[in-house]
Amino acid sequence: MIICENLNLFIEENIADIPSRMVLFLGKLEFEELLKQDNPFVYKTKYFNTASEIIKALMETCLSALEDALVDGFLQKLAIYINVKVRSSNEYNEDNSNSIQKYWEYISGGEDFYKRVIDPVCYKVKKRNNEFMEQYFALLNKFTAEFIREFCLESGATNWGKLIEFNSSRILS
Repeated sequence: MIICENLNLFIEENIADIPSRMVLFLGKLEFEELLKQDNPFVYKTKYFNTASEIIKALMETCLSALEDALVDGFLQKLAIYINVKVRSSNEYNEDNSNSIQKYWEYISGGEDFYKRVIDPVCYKVKKRNNEFMEQYFALLNKFTAEFIREFCLESGATNWGKLIEFNSSRILS
């Protein structure tokens, strides 16, 4: 089993990038851009009837793709870091590349290394998520209020026709 003294430091320094980049993304996200991200008809068919449900679903769809890309990037950096510290990348058998466990076992020398890395990574991301969550909830409220103003009838019902028309229209510069 390898012991990499700098592994925790590497994780700490590089994991900070995920919540920071998500906060940066939220800071730049515009209401109109969010509404153009996905087809609102999908939300109507899923019986999302309140402004908050629709906005939350749109935001989560957006953020999920970003988070997946950021976590994948982090795990690639981590694998390269461990590989450089422990083994030559030329030794890895490409036939095993479809197994996360086999790859982490190869580069670390430990069968359960992939499990031991995931828990601290998740803990560190959650620890750094406070700023992100504050901004997320503030933006969720802001966009929900804007959605109600722009796409809800006086009765409070969603004006699906107006929303779908907006979403499907050309973006004017």
